Amino acid sequence: MKQRNLGLDIVRSIAIIFVLVSHSRMFFQNYDLQFLSICGLVGVEIFFVLSGFLIGKIIINELVDNPCMDSLKNFYVRRWFRTLPLYYLVLFLVSFINNQSIPHRNYIFMQNFNENALGFLAVSWSLSVEEWFYVLVPAIVILSIKLLGEKYDKKKIFFIVAILIGITSFMLRFYTVIKYNPTWDYGVRKQVFLRMDAMMAGVILSGIKIYYNDFYKRISLSKLPAILSIIGFIGVAYIYILKLQSGKVFDMFIWPKIFIFNLISISSMFFILWFETNELINKSIIKYKISKVFNFISITSYGIYLIHYNIYIMLSAKYQGITYLAISIILTIILAVVLNKYYEIPIMNFRDKIKFNRRTTMQTEERV
Repeated sequence: MKQRNLGLDIVRSIAIIFVLVSHSRMFFQNYDLQFLSICGLVGVEIFFVLSGFLIGKIIINELVDNPCMDSLKNFYVRRWFRTLPLYYLVLFLVSFINNQSIPHRNYIFMQNFNENALGFLAVSWSLSVEEWFYVLVPAIVILSIKLLGEKYDKKKIFFIVAILIGITSFMLRFYTVIKYNPTWDYGVRKQVFLRMDAMMAGVILSGIKIYYNDFYKRISLSKLPAILSIIGFIGVAYIYILKLQSGKVFDMFIWPKIFIFNLISISSMFFILWFETNELINKSIIKYKISKVFNFISITSYGIYLIHYNIYIMLSAKYQGITYLAISIILTIILAVVLNKYYEIPIMNFRDKIKFNRRTTMQTEERV
C-alpha cells in the first residue's frame, strides 16, 4: 500500500470538520446560527468530489485497463467491504438505542427516494448518492468500452462517458428544477440522479491526472488552483450567507438549485488539486506532528460522519451550550476510534487477504 497523501488527508479533515461545525447549531438553539449550515453544504460536496477523484483512479487502473466482469466484481466487493459493514452496524445501533425498526429503504440505499425514510439516519443521504455512483458508473464505463473499444481509444471513451454522465446529471437537475420547482434541500440536493455530476467532477480530475499528467503537474505547481478554489468558495459563501442566507430562501429562487452545486464542485476540484500536489504540505509539513492529527481525522472520518449526528441529537435535546458540544465531539471521536480499530480495520484486513484475479492492486495513495 502506498504512503498516504497528506494533502488529501487535510482535504478530508476539513470536510468532516465543516460537517461537525454545521450540525453544532443544535447546541445553540437560542441563537441564529443558520449561516453555519454552509459548512455542511460545502463539506459534503468536498466529500463527493474527493470520492470521485479517488474512485476515478481505481476505475482507470482496474476497469478501463482491464474491462471485464471479474474486474467489475472485484471493484464491487472491495468497495462494499469498505462502506457497507460500518453503515449497517450504525443502522442497527441507532435502531437499538432509539427502539425503532430500520426502514426497509435504508437497507438498499433507497432512502433518498422517500423523505420520511431519511429521518432514521439523516446523514445517510450522501452515502446513498455515493453507493449509486459506485454501482452505476463503473458498470457504464465497462459496458461502453466493450461496445466501443474496437473503434475508439479507451482514454477517449473514459472521458466521453465521464463527461456525458456529468452533463446528464446536470441536465436532469436543470429540467427538474425548471419543470417542478422542488425544494432546494430534499428535492434537489439529496436526489441521487441530480447529484452525480459532483462525483463525476472528481472522476474527470483523476482522468486528467493519469492521462495528462504533465499538464496536471504544470497546473498544480502554479498558483491557479489556490486562487480559483479560494475565489470559488468565497463566492459560495457570499451567495449563501449574504444573499440567500438559508435553505428556505433558496427555495424562493430557481438558479441556486441548479448552479450552486457546480460552483462548489469546481471549487472543490481546484482545492483537491492544490492540496494533493502541494510540496509545502507533502514534503515539509508531513515531517511535523500536526500531520498525524490530519491523518487520524482522515482515517476516522467515515465513522465520525456516520455517528456524530445522532450523538448530537441525543445530547442537544437535553443540554445546550459549548460544553455539551465538546462532550458530544469527544464521544463521537472515541466511538469512531473504537469502531475503526476493532471493526473497520479487521474487516479491511480480511478484505485485503481475499485473492482477486487482477493485474494491479485496487489501492490509491490511501486505503479506499
